[in-house]
Amino acid sequence: MNRSIAKLGKQAAALAATIGACALPMMAAAEIKYSTNLNSLAGAAGISTGGNNSLVQIIGALIGTVLVLLGVLLVVFILWAGFIWMTSQGEAGKTKKAKDMIYQSIIGLLIIFAAYAITNFVFSALTHVVNTGSAYTGTGQQ
Repeated sequence: MNRSIAKLGKQAAALAATIGACALPMMAAAEIKYSTNLNSLAGAAGISTGGNNSLVQIIGALIGTVLVLLGVLLVVFILWAGFIWMTSQGEAGKTKKAKDMIYQSIIGLLIIFAAYAITNFVFSALTHVVNTGSAYTGTGQQ
């Protein structure tokens, strides 16, 4: 029984590490994507985007930075929970605490991915509508 729990723990840690490794590049690119969408939206609306301190760039950088920091924080929580689990020496309380931390961190990462997808869709739709004046279908067709 203990071997199957240890195997499950290793698999969970490997899954968490893989998800974290795949998520970080996407989160790092969030700032660039948001800035680009906001700049094109602001340009279409007639808002100046010149200079390094424009409101559009500040909002894009803020959204990207917050998503990256939250993602890194949750990956650190997953790693910390893995450490707690590995050093629990079979204590049921510590093992349960570590499992709960991993579960909650993965749920948090899923929420961050969903927030990124939703805001990316909204900015893309707004940019499309402002630039073309037609409804956004999400299919990439004009």
